[in-house]
This record gives sequence, structure tokens and C-alpha cells, in this order.
Amino acid sequence: MDAVGHPAQSKRVVIIPGEFPAEVRGAALRGERPRSDVVEVERHFPIPLIEMKEVQHESGLRGMIAKVKATHRSLLRLKDADAAFITGEEFAIPLALMARLFGKNKPRLVVRLENLQQGRTHLRSVLFEVFLRQALKRIDLVLCRNSANHQLLLGVYGVPPNNTRLVFDCVDTKFFDPDLDAAHIEGFSLPKQPYIVSAGLERRDYPTLIEAVRTLGIHVVIGAASPWSMYRLEGESQRNLPPNVTIGAFDARQMRELYRAAAFVVIPLQPTLRTCGDSTLTEAWAMGKGVVITRTAGLLDFLRDGVNALTVGPGDVAAMRSAIRTMIENPTLCEKLGIAGRAAVLRDHLFEDYVNAIAASLAEVADR
Repeated sequence: MDAVGHPAQSKRVVIIPGEFPAEVRGAALRGERPRSDVVEVERHFPIPLIEMKEVQHESGLRGMIAKVKATHRSLLRLKDADAAFITGEEFAIPLALMARLFGKNKPRLVVRLENLQQGRTHLRSVLFEVFLRQALKRIDLVLCRNSANHQLLLGVYGVPPNNTRLVFDCVDTKFFDPDLDAAHIEGFSLPKQPYIVSAGLERRDYPTLIEAVRTLGIHVVIGAASPWSMYRLEGESQRNLPPNVTIGAFDARQMRELYRAAAFVVIPLQPTLRTCGDSTLTEAWAMGKGVVITRTAGLLDFLRDGVNALTVGPGDVAAMRSAIRTMIENPTLCEKLGIAGRAAVLRDHLFEDYVNAIAASLAEVADR
């Protein structure tokens, strides 16, 4: 078994990623982006994954019908599997509901859930909760990325302790490694002046960040793109930008170089129970960078104010401006926070540990 263990498994386990663009798989295999946990978990088991790419870009009634059909096709293809690993709510809940409706006891279902409070309207929220409660009766193991959702499942939804497990998300420290030589990327150059960096789209609060730095002298680079996110940066966040703020889309290698040369990283977030921001947080930490970040319930497992990050309240422009100014004026503090963040990654967020934990959970459930 190597660093990411690949034990020979007799159990038939299928992986269904909720969203997994082909270009992400290819780039990961070529070393152009971090290793993919889905690809590495897949290598533990003899059945290739089932992709739902035929319905990923459908919406409205047509999208709903397409997803129901795709879910039914997947259920038929899963009839000989011992277990299935579904990485998101979008297909996990319909699949569990359909399996329960048709009385299908196989395969065992292992699901990674994070967004347990969905719905843009009250009616949609109520319907989602009804569907979720019914789906949870058919799901054998729920994997949670943070304690907030883990406690929600145990306390509010009544999921038995043996049917849910806390598994922190990971970062590929072989890709985000400050000791790697800086990469020359054709057509890409770093800012000439000192800068700080921010990144991501899910539940980001860029208006607060932009207002916080409007009167500060430091340059800010915002990488607002993600192959996973349905969110887009628009509206006031792109209008009336101060001259010291640049917004762009950067690939993984470009982000690695931006992190490497940045003074520190800022992650502005809206309140959420999800782990939104954890990828940017752990990438910055893996690169040894100090971080200023919004406190959210979804990240309380990871953050220690003044120890591995400076944290501020949601939407607090003055507090964020003060924290950023503190970091600018105290490079020793930046270094201290970056060292503590790097230690947190090596302790709690290693890619290899995460993949092995997922594979072990799948094997265990398949044996139940």
C-alpha cells in the first residue's frame, strides 16, 4: 500500500460524483491541479464511477425530469454493487428516495452531505427537509465535513451515531507545497507590487472585503472562479472597484503562484453552516500563508483566532479593515499564523488521510 493506500478490494463499490467535469480529471492526472479525491478513492475498488454529466447543465422542469431518469438508470446499474458513494445532495437524496420507494436494499449508500438547509423559498425549504428526512432512512452512512452538520444530523434529524461520521476535508500538500520551485506559466505574471489574495465563490462576501480595502494602500487580487460552483461574481462586486482591487479567473497552478508570493490571504464569507471557504483556507495554510477570515459556524472546527488565523464577524467592514491593517503592519504575525496553519493542515487535512478514511468507510459499509 502506498501513501494513498490502494488495497485490493473484493467488494463492488461504485462512486457517483455530483459534479466532476472531465477537464478536472484530466488536469489532476497531468499534475496541473491538485489530485482528485474521487479519482483516488475510485482506485480502491473494481467498478468505475458513474458520471451524471448528462444532466449537470439542465435546469427547470426539464432538468428535474432528466435527473429523475438519470437517477433511475443509476439505480439499475447499481443492482450488483455492494455499496455506492455519492458525493453530494443533488443525486444522493433522489437516489435514496427511489431506492426506498422500490424496496431496494442494495447497494448500501454512503453519502457526503453538507448543504442540509436548502431552498430559496419557505415552501422549497419545507419540501427539501421532508425529502431529506425520508432519504436519511435509506442512507447507511453520512459523511460530514464539520461538526455543525454532524450535530444537526444527530440532534435534529435523529440519525443514529453509527450512521454518521465526521471527516474533515483535505488539501493536496504535494501540489500546494511552498518548497516546490516557482512555476513559469506562459501568459501569466504576478503583480509587481506587494499584494494580498482572496479566492472562491461559494458564500463569499466580496463587497465587505472590497469596502475594507478601499482606503488601504495594498493591492488585492481576487480569484473568483471554480469548476464546482454555480455562483458567479456580479453586481456591485464588479462595479465601482477601487484601483487597488483586481478580479480575475485563475487555474490551480496560477493560484498556487499567487499564494506563494502574496503577503497573506483574506477569505470574506457570508454566514453558513457549510464549510464554504475551507478549500481556500487549507490551500493558503498549505502554502504557509497567514489568513484573515470571517468566522462562520461551518468553519469553527478549524479556526483558532490569533493562533492560526485572524477572524472577524460576518459583514463587519471595520473589523476586516482592522485585521488586514494588523497583518500589513506585523509581518512576524503573518509568519506565525502561516506556520500554525501549515501545522493544522499536516495534522488534520492531509489528502492521503482523507482518501484512506473514505475508502475504509466504504469497505466497512459494504461489509455490513
